[in-house]
Amino acid sequence: MTLHTDIGVEVRPMGGEVGSGPLTLDRALARAQSASVMDGDNKVGCERCGERTRSVKGERLVSVAPHLAFHLHRFTLDLTTLTSKKVLDELRFPFWVFVDA
Repeated sequence: MTLHTDIGVEVRPMGGEVGSGPLTLDRALARAQSASVMDGDNKVGCERCGERTRSVKGERLVSVAPHLAFHLHRFTLDLTTLTSKKVLDELRFPFWVFVDA
């Protein structure tokens, strides 16, 4: 078990989330902890048997430090120019953050 002192969150909404308003820290944290299905070309290989299987990958907060820092992932790759671009989208923070880990 790892005691988290900082957590990275994506500033840009995944898939655009059109019409959902400004991104909030609560939504960014929920998305950061959501599970991803590793299927098709992303299947995970078993070291023991060598077979590639469908898997679920994700993170979940189990414990946090008394002081927690949020690292904002504010850069993205522009696939047209293959350069890094700064994301200027708004991310709203509440006055208090309660983490029930």
